[in-house]
Parts: sequence; structure tokens; C-alpha cells
Amino acid sequence: MNLILLARYWKYIVIGVLSMLLVFTAYLLRQSHSTIALMKSDHELQLTTLKASYVETARDIERQAYEQTIQAVNEAKKREQVIIADAASARDSVASLSKTIDKLSDTAAADANFRIEYSRTTGNLLKECSTQYIGMAETADRISNSLRAIEQANKRK
Repeated sequence: MNLILLARYWKYIVIGVLSMLLVFTAYLLRQSHSTIALMKSDHELQLTTLKASYVETARDIERQAYEQTIQAVNEAKKREQVIIADAASARDSVASLSKTIDKLSDTAAADANFRIEYSRTTGNLLKECSTQYIGMAETADRISNSLRAIEQANKRK
């Protein structure tokens, strides 16, 4: 009897099975859409997190560069104050030396032996000043060369 019923209603049975397959396929399709939507939202969340991380890293780098610049400027100002103080001290020393030389010149006019000693002393003084001037020029050239090297290295970055 069952075989007769199956043979008689086989079309309806096939339609029923196909309908169930269609419903199951629709369910799977709906499930895959939900999975894809979830994956998209996860991707957007990860992308937003990465962008925020990159922005934060960029801000940290910028802040560090700014702090280094401020520190370099402050150190340069301190060095400039030291240079100004050294220059003032050197000017005072030169003024004192000039006064001493003027007094010695006045005294040298009266005594011939003193003039000879005065000539030797001023010659030695000129020699020492020339040596120090050459040393300062060499130091200035080295500093200038170092500065150019630093500037060129910064241009390459």
C-alpha cells in the first residue's frame, strides 16, 4: 500500500522535498548574509582601531619632535648666554690689556732699556694672539663643516 501511495503521489512528494530544499537554501542564504554583515562590521571596527592607532602614533611622533625642538632651542639659548658672558669677559680682558699697553707705552718713552723689553713683550704678545686667532679660525671651520654635514643629513630624511 505504501508503494502505491508513493507511486500515486510521487509528484507531490517531490514538490514537498524540493520546497523543503528551497526553504533550507533560503535559510542558508540568510545565514550567510548575516555572517558577511558580521564580518564587514568586524573589519570596519578593526580598520577604525588601526586608523586611531596610526593617528595616535603620528601624534606621539609629532609631540616627541616638538619636545626635542623645544629642548634644542632651550639648550641653544643657554649656550648663547654662555657665549655672551664669555664675549663680555674677553672684551673686559682686552680693555684691561689695552690700558696696560697704553701705560707701558707712556713709560717706554722715558727709558731705552724698557723700550727694548716692551718691544719683545709686544712681539711675544702678537705671536700668542696670532696663534690663538689661527686656532679659533680652525675651530670655526670645523664647526661650520659639522653644521653643513648635519644640514645635509637632515635634508636626506
